[in-house]
Amino acid sequence: MNDPAPPRRRWFSYGLRTFFVVLTIFCVWLGVQVKWIGDRHGALQSKNLMPYPGEAPLSLRIFGERGFSAIGIDGTADAHADESQYEKLQILFPEADVAIITEDGKTSRPNPRRPAPH
Repeated sequence: MNDPAPPRRRWFSYGLRTFFVVLTIFCVWLGVQVKWIGDRHGALQSKNLMPYPGEAPLSLRIFGERGFSAIGIDGTADAHADESQYEKLQILFPEADVAIITEDGKTSRPNPRRPAPH
């Protein structure tokens, strides 16, 4: 006669340890994104760059970061420094087409990731 009450439906149940693991993973991801944005801003301080606006990767757009469709490096200075700067810019700006622009106006890509536009 005395029926037990039907069990209450329990939604997802997580432990405190799981919460802290997820929180730590999120904070590491957030730190990497903030460092990436800082490195991008630092790289753009160079006076020999010609950036053209574009769309940033989604993980950076969340924070309001601007993107670039192309970045030109003034290649009239030291060629070795330009190639190291080229590689650094390719890593920091995956959305941009990075090229070294020489004195005669031609562009070069020492190690192209994608084919040059025709």
